[in-house]
Amino acid sequence: MNSEDKKAKLIQEKDKIDKFIKEIRSIIRDVEVYGRKVRDLSSVPGLDILRGNFVGNGLRHSKHSKVNKNIDRVQAEILDFRTKLMLYDKDLAKSLTLPTKLTGFEEVNSKLSDIIFRTNIRLKEVDINKAKNNLVKVFRKLVSKRKSINYELKKLKEEKYR
Repeated sequence: MNSEDKKAKLIQEKDKIDKFIKEIRSIIRDVEVYGRKVRDLSSVPGLDILRGNFVGNGLRHSKHSKVNKNIDRVQAEILDFRTKLMLYDKDLAKSLTLPTKLTGFEEVNSKLSDIIFRTNIRLKEVDINKAKNNLVKVFRKLVSKRKSINYELKKLKEEKYR
């Protein structure tokens, strides 16, 4: 393979990686936003008045469904990116993880069940942050691949002028 063919192939791969990098940056920002939304939802008022009645359970059910909707959005974005990445590099795609949803909603009747409910929401925030950290790792690997391709292109350019 001559240097022009190699250069064209490297440039094509660099363009592919640049598209992945651009997409993963926006996904990381979105996942951070969804993580903050879930964190904000974990602040359910723990008042005795709102425990074990229709109003309090309605409030908690609403928060429960909002958390699951945010997790759905995170999962959808990561899965979409993962399918695109699978065509490029299966090992990188395998390193991505998905956050899990909250299990079925149960009525909160005691202080202990209220604490468990809020803790479960906070654990989902941690789950989303783990998924974000895996996205950041993939981002760093893609950037390092792009740097190595840039180095190869620079070497080819220097060989051309010798």
